[in-house]
Amino acid sequence: ASSRQAGFELAFNEQQLLDVIFIYVRPRDGFLPVDAALAGVPFHASFDAARTALEGVPCRESPKRAWIKGDLGGFWAHYEFDADGGLGLVTLTPARKA
Repeated sequence: ASSRQAGFELAFNEQQLLDVIFIYVRPRDGFLPVDAALAGVPFHASFDAARTALEGVPCRESPKRAWIKGDLGGFWAHYEFDADGGLGLVTLTPARKA
């Protein structure tokens, strides 16, 4: 299920349980940007800002600084940065799928 106008997409598993939430921060693939106030997770303007915010929590990151994800207590928030370094996409998954 998705709302291109609202900037999000939901993916369900074979048991029809919510499995992944894609939050479009910038226009992409026909999706408009989400209203940040409705996202329910913090947006970080840069990789460095995300790394600082995720200090002290279980975290993984790409060697090329393209993404970073952290365990925010029951779910992972995966922050993907565009070529210009700006936040483009946030993906939320249950912690068990890390």
